[in-house]
Amino acid sequence: MDIQQIRCFLAVAEEQHFGRAAERLRITPSPLSRRIRDLENELGGALFVRTYHQVRLTPFGERLMEPAREALERFDALRDVPVEGGADRRPVRVGAAPLAAPQVTATVQAVLGRHAPGIRTQVELAPSAELLDLLHAAKLDLAVVHFPVPGDDLGRLALATGSYAVAMRADDPLSTRLTVRLADLADRPLTLTSPKVHPVMMGTLRERLRRAGVHDLREVPHSDAVQVAAQVQTTGSRSLIMAGLKHPSSRVFDDPAFTVVRLDEPDLIVEVGVVWREDSLETLPYVRSCLEDLRDEYAHRPMQV
Repeated sequence: MDIQQIRCFLAVAEEQHFGRAAERLRITPSPLSRRIRDLENELGGALFVRTYHQVRLTPFGERLMEPAREALERFDALRDVPVEGGADRRPVRVGAAPLAAPQVTATVQAVLGRHAPGIRTQVELAPSAELLDLLHAAKLDLAVVHFPVPGDDLGRLALATGSYAVAMRADDPLSTRLTVRLADLADRPLTLTSPKVHPVMMGTLRERLRRAGVHDLREVPHSDAVQVAAQVQTTGSRSLIMAGLKHPSSRVFDDPAFTVVRLDEPDLIVEVGVVWREDSLETLPYVRSCLEDLRDEYAHRPMQV
């Protein structure tokens, strides 16, 4: 038994789905399934009841959850054990949403590097909603996420704004337009990523679409741009994407089979920023200095992404 098997077990147990767990762990489903089978063989009992669409824990799996979580938390805490004379030199734990503009994450890391030379930055990639949970659990010091951020218990600073575009097949009637409005999208289905990526942001977007008359909303199970592109190509639906996003997942729409047209809705913007727990700044002065620099530079003139 190894710690990666425990990590895989907890991911599947919490997601109740091998595909979502694999995406969360940034591996493919096949090695994930193999690790779970190996763990079951070693422990001598089934951990999950598998069905076509989801999995659920067996009674044995339920009994394993608490000791598995405790073991993983203790293992992960080893990273924070200070070396002699280095009580304040543990890695800075930064979370980053994969679909947030990567230049924002790079900027945060660069400013951190100026204030904490020689201190390693440990980056965790996960959807915005999951990163906020990790912040609340004190497992991250900073996170780059999509705004808005729910609640008032986290510090936040918007760093970048952007706009939406519409991805469609190259033979779509709207493909020759320079811009489109939301009302132009009402005649066909619109495919979006799962609201689990960021429930608040996606909920606000869905409500705006419904007000514009776009009622046929389809969603893929998780934040998978390849699945979104496959839906657009196969069904002739359209999808909203973030215009100007320089991320590998957006390159699927660079194919000549697709056209991307700018959405002309000036008040519908994408906002990305950094959030943190205020109490973490007491023990991490270089993080506080980083945030002060970011506020001075971007609070009044955010990056355009």
